[in-house]
Amino acid sequence: MVDDVAAAFDETPASYGTGGDFHTRYAQALVRHAQVPPGASVLDVATGTAPAAIAAAQIVGEAGAVTGVDISAGMLAHARRNVAASGAGNVTLIEANGARLPFDAGLFDTVLCSSSLVWFPDIRAALQEWRRVLRPGGRIAFSTMAASALPLGTLFRAHLRGYGIEFPDLNEPLNTPEKCRRTVRAAGLGRVTVGTARFDLVLENVEAAVNAGSFPLMADPEGIDSWLRSARQPVSLWASLRRRIPIAVPLTSRQLARLDQEFRAEVAHLVTPQGVPNPLNALFVVAES
Repeated sequence: MVDDVAAAFDETPASYGTGGDFHTRYAQALVRHAQVPPGASVLDVATGTAPAAIAAAQIVGEAGAVTGVDISAGMLAHARRNVAASGAGNVTLIEANGARLPFDAGLFDTVLCSSSLVWFPDIRAALQEWRRVLRPGGRIAFSTMAASALPLGTLFRAHLRGYGIEFPDLNEPLNTPEKCRRTVRAAGLGRVTVGTARFDLVLENVEAAVNAGSFPLMADPEGIDSWLRSARQPVSLWASLRRRIPIAVPLTSRQLARLDQEFRAEVAHLVTPQGVPNPLNALFVVAES
């Protein structure tokens, strides 16, 4: 599973997590909620292209240090370029499994994880590992998507139900404040706070909206080839993660084509002069060791 996820993220485009990209704004918001202090030692788990690491580095300054870890060598290659471009000289990047960290106990003041905790096979175990490397009184801060996030995905899952496929919300384990609090407390952490923020994402056209909303079908190994032909989907992260998210009912090429047509028609009704809205409601969870 870990190798599958690493290989999937290795294929991520270089533009992911850079500049005005949503992932950058999302990561910067996490760092604000974490209230990272100047001079702190920070660990950024599943650092990706390093947007949270770079934001934290700007706050901790020369007296502090940021370590970013990720299982994907490809993502870390992008991260190194981004860190160099940012001018941050206090960021170290390491290829490592975020659930089995290569660090002694009590090394960090803050552990960050931007939008990636739900991808860990054992969320509680990951949090316990992060707690292990925290100093007494340190903080863990992570972000996740609320149940109401990205309505295009919700709409697409409703269309799938019409074909006998019940596809889960991939963020379901952590998609409400109460689930986040319960999970964090079960990992032995205390004093949990949950903040919220809304990101008004807009897709430029129907094609982009269809791609954004329909990615779950990429998890179906028997339907991928047909979907690629009918919906012109790029091979992506979600295809590589298909073993994690099996779909019980495969669709024929004809069904996929009809699903694509129906979904496109409904998305077309959502178009505004600015594009197709797909707002994201995010949760920012902060807990103390």
